[in-house]
Amino acid sequence: MKITLHSSIVKSITACFLLLTISLYAYAQSEITSENVLDYSINVANELIREYPQSPQAYSALGYVYYRGKKYEDAIEAFKKSLQIKPDQPVIVQMIAFLYNRLTQYETAVEWYRKTIALQADAPRANERLGLALQRLNRMDEAIQAFQNELKYHPEDASTHIYLGDRFFAANQLEEAEKHALLAKKYQPILPEPYYLLGKIYRKQGKKEEAKQVLQTFQQQKKHEQEFIEEAESDDPKLENPSIAAAKTHLEAGAVYYQMRNDAKADYHFKRVLSLDPRNATARYNLALMYQQAGKIDQAAQLYQELIAINPDNPQFLTSMGILRSMQKRYTDALPFLDKALSIDPDYINAKRAIGRILLSTNKDLKRALQVLQSVVQQAGESPDYDLLGWAYFANGMPQESLQSIQKAIDLDPENPLYRKRYQQISDRIKR
Repeated sequence: MKITLHSSIVKSITACFLLLTISLYAYAQSEITSENVLDYSINVANELIREYPQSPQAYSALGYVYYRGKKYEDAIEAFKKSLQIKPDQPVIVQMIAFLYNRLTQYETAVEWYRKTIALQADAPRANERLGLALQRLNRMDEAIQAFQNELKYHPEDASTHIYLGDRFFAANQLEEAEKHALLAKKYQPILPEPYYLLGKIYRKQGKKEEAKQVLQTFQQQKKHEQEFIEEAESDDPKLENPSIAAAKTHLEAGAVYYQMRNDAKADYHFKRVLSLDPRNATARYNLALMYQQAGKIDQAAQLYQELIAINPDNPQFLTSMGILRSMQKRYTDALPFLDKALSIDPDYINAKRAIGRILLSTNKDLKRALQVLQSVVQQAGESPDYDLLGWAYFANGMPQESLQSIQKAIDLDPENPLYRKRYQQISDRIKR
């Protein structure tokens, strides 16, 4: 028997269904609390592991869940499983070192910081953190060496200058201590700690008036800046909105699904991030990239517009929008985004590349195209850059320079047949 529903009944059922959907959505937003966010996040990460048991990123996601929940031993176990699958992960190795430091297992922390540095000598803050762990073990000479190594790779790191200055002060090497205090003040003038260190140095040197002045500045700076050194040393996860904590887990899960080309689940997790943390730029950007690659240009453009509205001075988002418009051959619309990106960061290389390509494609302002692409080669000099520069030289009536540039592309990537084909085409034209 066929059943026919009156339109008013259909509307009523639809309305009820919408109300139910809204209620379920509201419940989904309210169900994450400080009491259950850890279990919720563990379930998200474990689902990822069940689906991709050989993915190191899946175990890392679980490790970060435990870290945010301050379950440090569980976090270490998860991170070590990630390393069993892919040992060469300096970020994860350093994370394990940091967690051992949180557990006050300083000898083990030192061991893992050294493993980090063996994998990546310039790993940000690895040598600095190694120095702090060595200080805890009263191995001061080694700590000084670690801080000096950090500055070798990151010479403008203010916190390392402060730590090193403190060590020299403790060793009564006041000139060295003052040098590092002044450098810390130079690189981070809003920090209070360099002034405090200078105050201690000047008092010990008998410079009472100088000490008084810098300590007054220290007190003023403290009103505007929280404790810097202690914060940099601890980096303990702060108590945060449980929805934000859950959003981070969904973001990590979405990144793994995106990597595995499971767009449907990546889409779900990134959208879940935005439902929990509406201003999350990373999830919105990943969604935009995913839509762009899938040919969903209008959806990608909408997300880039939202990103720019939230972050109007981010050159990456401006450049992405410019590239998207150029893909649509809307070159007039693309260039303002790219020009603004360069006005914010004159060295933003992807904006330069996009501008050069657009100007060559439209056969407009070829001189500027050549100048922009010459700066790209000076800045990066990858094989596609030399190839693009070769096009710019040829468009500007400079065929010999064009051949030289394309030859450089061939030298960098001899297996690329397109470069050889282009080189031959230009050679043939010159012979004619």
